[in-house]
Amino acid sequence: MDSGKDSADMSANPDNFSDEKISGSGDNDNDVSTTDSAKNNEKHNNADDNKTEGKNYEYKQSDFRPKNKVADERNFIIKSYDRNYKKLLLIPSAVVVIAVIILLSSFYSTGEFFQKDISIRGGVTVTVMETYRDLGELQEFLTESMGTTVNARKLSEAGAYRGIILDAGIESDEDVTKFLSLIQEKTGKLPEQQYSVQVVGSSLGASFFKAVIVSIFAAFLFMAIVVFIYFRLTTGKWIMLPSLFIVWTVLVDIICTFAVVSLLGVKLSTAGLAAFLLLIGYSVDTDILLTMRTLKSRQEKICDRIMTAAKTGIFMTLTGMAAITAGMIFTQSETIRQIMLILVIGLAFDLLHTWLANAGILRWYLERRLYEK
Repeated sequence: MDSGKDSADMSANPDNFSDEKISGSGDNDNDVSTTDSAKNNEKHNNADDNKTEGKNYEYKQSDFRPKNKVADERNFIIKSYDRNYKKLLLIPSAVVVIAVIILLSSFYSTGEFFQKDISIRGGVTVTVMETYRDLGELQEFLTESMGTTVNARKLSEAGAYRGIILDAGIESDEDVTKFLSLIQEKTGKLPEQQYSVQVVGSSLGASFFKAVIVSIFAAFLFMAIVVFIYFRLTTGKWIMLPSLFIVWTVLVDIICTFAVVSLLGVKLSTAGLAAFLLLIGYSVDTDILLTMRTLKSRQEKICDRIMTAAKTGIFMTLTGMAAITAGMIFTQSETIRQIMLILVIGLAFDLLHTWLANAGILRWYLERRLYEK
């Protein structure tokens, strides 16, 4: 009955039905249009995303930098060395070239790389414990009177003038007696306790020289062998180039020291030549320290390893130089003074060649090897 009533109402009021249907149809159309609009917006956004993804984004270096940059707290010297260690290799290289030129010039002009003392070439040495006002005039007088070159120099003690030392290339007893007479002619009569005489034959001096030179070459050879074996035992393999760097550094220390000694006009004695044996020991110590710290240290950067070794090695060398300089100043023996002078010169060159040349070459070698790996 209800359905029939509804049908009657609908048929009785056809306008109501038409309006209601149209109204419902309008609501559905709004829903559809809203949905279509959302879909269109979604497609538009997807199209924008696809367009963005297809575009190549240009990255900047700042994108890869850390937000909190750590400041370099190293001092100016270390930072400069770290940046310019390859350029600094030119300094020791130039020093070696100059040293070789000095030695060759000495050999060209005198026939010898360095001047030899009486203990090497033979002759007489007279030490007088009296001062003389004009050594140049005394040296010229004795040279003209004896007909051979006479060398006169001061004998100092703690910086104070104590006496004179006179060298002449004579050996016979008659010449030695004449030489003493001429000296006393200028200085006055000398009691026996005021002077001493040392005579060395030329053949004996030549044999001393030969023995010392052979000893230096033998020491250098055995040092090189020990260095190679040492690194073989400590690292478990043959490390050729770092070992060669050590041998080269010791060699140039000796060459440069000989050059300075020749330039200063120092007449080397057998004891002075023996000082080069000590120099080999001093030099190889710092070079082994540098190489072992650089190869075996757990620090990440090679430069930091070198700096750690330098703190110890440079302090060792400077301490040794200070002690040797004190001995050179206060000693009364010319022989000891010459030994000390050679060691000071050699250690100064060792600072240069170890911490600029050897350290730079070793770092360059290790960085290239790590880069290749």
